[in-house]
Amino acid sequence: MYYFIINPQSKTGQGIHIWNQVKAALDSSFVTYKFSYTQYRGHARTLARDFSKHMKQGDILTVIGGDGSVNEALNGIALSEQITLGYIPTGSGNDFARGMHIPTDTKAAIDLLLNPVHTQMLDVGVVKQGSHFRKFGVSSGIGFDAGICHKALKSTLKKLLNKLKLGKLTYALLAIQLLIRFKPCPMDIALDDGQNIHFDKVFFATAFTQPFEGGGLMLAPDAKSDDGYFDILIAEGIPKLKILMVLPMAFWGKHVNFHGVHLYKSKRCCITSSEIMPIHMDGESGGRHQQLQCYIEGQLKVITL
Repeated sequence: MYYFIINPQSKTGQGIHIWNQVKAALDSSFVTYKFSYTQYRGHARTLARDFSKHMKQGDILTVIGGDGSVNEALNGIALSEQITLGYIPTGSGNDFARGMHIPTDTKAAIDLLLNPVHTQMLDVGVVKQGSHFRKFGVSSGIGFDAGICHKALKSTLKKLLNKLKLGKLTYALLAIQLLIRFKPCPMDIALDDGQNIHFDKVFFATAFTQPFEGGGLMLAPDAKSDDGYFDILIAEGIPKLKILMVLPMAFWGKHVNFHGVHLYKSKRCCITSSEIMPIHMDGESGGRHQQLQCYIEGQLKVITL
């Protein structure tokens, strides 16, 4: 049995047309399925929770949407061996698909979904803010990268670039805008091995379960989705002009060779900032806080190449 959560407005309104392609393939293969459209921000979480209550071993819950839709669905799923996640990407960034080796070509993604051969486990991270918890499957960060995500969620530039099929440029252009007035600040990082590290001028600190963020930036090149560890990236003490050189190198994972870029592995982390900073989970806003606490809750099975 297949269950589908569809964001019809994803890919600048193309999500509904992509679903029609999927539906035609399902009908021609005589596959049994149920589906629902998301109607508002956060709706995928409710749909995933409701669907997963009825799922049995071998059933597949599939998201048709962008990274934000996947994040919402993750937050509705109760992690269980019975749940298998499928994904047909229709976003502009598609970092979840890139990291999990899921085709971004619609036909190829449909073929993979209907003929699943391989699955891969995904470490599901959790951010704790007081009594509130939010899951993530790609990354969660505080500082500059979260600021870019916050701007992208409200940006008319993103919508325009998506229409022109240049959505990947959104994060780069917004990064330049934000960098001009962004002020790095001191942060303290506590890791699960007992290390407590202080940095004076941090641009951002991010915990990754997968290598990519920001539409293809390989910020954590050695991150493994199923190893039970975060790869934690700290960018500090880098002159702003130099950052304009460092960020493009991240498309190939070469930024790690620059002074001021630090990577650690840890099963949990607590990042404390001297200033209130924006926070993100998989590119979705987590508000503004002084502390980011992350840990790995468990694993989820994902259909992959």
